[in-house]
Amino acid sequence: MKVDTNKLKQIIQEELCVNVDIQTRQEEYVKAKIIYCKVLRNCGWTLTRIGATISRDHATITHYLKRFDYNFSELQSEDFIIKYKKVNNSFNRYLNKNYLSVMTRSELEQTIEKLLKDEKYI
Repeated sequence: MKVDTNKLKQIIQEELCVNVDIQTRQEEYVKAKIIYCKVLRNCGWTLTRIGATISRDHATITHYLKRFDYNFSELQSEDFIIKYKKVNNSFNRYLNKNYLSVMTRSELEQTIEKLLKDEKYI
């Protein structure tokens, strides 16, 4: 799967109002970078490859991913979880923007029938 890191950076900029390319230790920027790294890791990227896109080494990316697990497991980090889900959902929608074009006719018909049955508007 081809992943456009610039699009992910743009989504983070739009959703979190943070530029992950800025070199700073401010918490909001670090958390945005943690989310950025987790999304790319979910896409199968290596630590070194992720780090190269934001001028960090693989050890920093490992640290970010450990912090992600910690922040995600803490009940007090509900805001962090919401931010991650917003970015991840937006990026997944971007990656799957052409999912209708790869569906067969019968799959499209089934999808439409299901939407109509569930009283969803198309």
